[in-house]
Amino acid sequence: VPLTASMFVATPGTAAQYTLNVGNVTGEAGTYVVSLIAAASGIKDTDTSLLVANATDTWVVANAVTTTLDTADTVVGDGIAKDSNNLTSLRASVMESNATAGDDVIVLGIGTYTLTRAGRFENDSVFGDLDIKGNLTIRGAGASKTIINAAQLDRVFHIFPGASLTLENLTVTGGEAFDGGGIFNEGPILVTGSPTIAGGKLTLTNVNVRNNEAFNQGGGIFTAGTLTVTGSAIAQNVAGSRGGAVNNTGTSSYLNATLSANTSVSRGGGIFNESGAFAGMINVTVANNAAGSRGGGIGSDVSFATQLANSIIERNITDALVPVTNRSTNKDLLGVILSQGNNSIQVLDARQSTATAAGLQTSDKFGRDATPLANRTTALQYNATGNNGVGYNALILNGGGVDSGSNALYPVNPLGQFDAIGNPRLIEGNGDGIISIDQGAVEYQVNTPVALFVATPNPAGL
Repeated sequence: VPLTASMFVATPGTAAQYTLNVGNVTGEAGTYVVSLIAAASGIKDTDTSLLVANATDTWVVANAVTTTLDTADTVVGDGIAKDSNNLTSLRASVMESNATAGDDVIVLGIGTYTLTRAGRFENDSVFGDLDIKGNLTIRGAGASKTIINAAQLDRVFHIFPGASLTLENLTVTGGEAFDGGGIFNEGPILVTGSPTIAGGKLTLTNVNVRNNEAFNQGGGIFTAGTLTVTGSAIAQNVAGSRGGAVNNTGTSSYLNATLSANTSVSRGGGIFNESGAFAGMINVTVANNAAGSRGGGIGSDVSFATQLANSIIERNITDALVPVTNRSTNKDLLGVILSQGNNSIQVLDARQSTATAAGLQTSDKFGRDATPLANRTTALQYNATGNNGVGYNALILNGGGVDSGSNALYPVNPLGQFDAIGNPRLIEGNGDGIISIDQGAVEYQVNTPVALFVATPNPAGL
């Protein structure tokens, strides 16, 4: 494991005491050894034992949860996540992570981890939701294999200011709360006479956030901090007011993500950006969401709150209609977006008289109520053979989304990258000989593979 200078942190008030934090590079279970290559260094371990020249310190990382039961830690802060039966539960592990410094990793196996310890509004993870107060990664075995289910007891996760939660390869479901049905990510705190405490950080990689409910905002997620979504689906969530999938008042980014089949009673069936929020979306599918008022797919309360590239917005609906004309009201988009190009918007609101008025580029395609774009995708699905269990809307071959993205708009060279369900991100799908990335969260899969390679010229002519 390579050590970097950033891992050495000076203890406040002294220049002679340092902490070596290797938590973010020792997340995998196993035995680790740190060696001190320094003669007569005088450095002591945390147990005050002197590290002699060329000495080593050895420790074992055992971070696998051993029970699916929802049990509490017996001695919080002792560095050992064990319940009264000497088992390591998810809740006990979270409690211990909150009580100890450094970055922690919790590994969950195949199974459903159901929250059963009732008690809303408790903020130490003893009861109700899992409160996150440190820097924690929870890693599952796959989105269809590892399920964290709140069973309507409370929301699933609550991330406090200054904390970070990374979720990988799992599903968050069954949450129920006033705001943030599945996950609540707090914003920054201003403390008089002290530095501002940064907002929470939430990162989702190969995760489903599905079937959660908020009585108010953010059926799947309410975020006032930072949200990063990669290769994940936020689907089938419900909000009693705004943001069926996500209500965003902070900063969020989405790559190879699906927002599908979510519902809000008011605005933003898929996502609603408000209070100066910003959402950057690349290769995202926003489909089949519904809002009772406006912004069936994406809604924003100010212009340019959403940046969009290589994305598909379609089959979203609103209940409200424009008076007299009975045309739809912002069924796919509410608010002027900041388009980077190569998007498909099935129905553009009639009150946005031109593409420019909506913030679109010439490479974007859009329809109107009377002439909507053809469907680019099918209905939401999970667990198709060979994928990673993340929900997605598959592309239709002749729907217009295949090979219709721009490779230049993807954050990195898409060659060698993967889509939301673990398939190659760059496939020649429509047979025209031009290898371009598809729009939306997933690539269209062809039965006959196309070889992609780079040929190096031979200047010697051999």
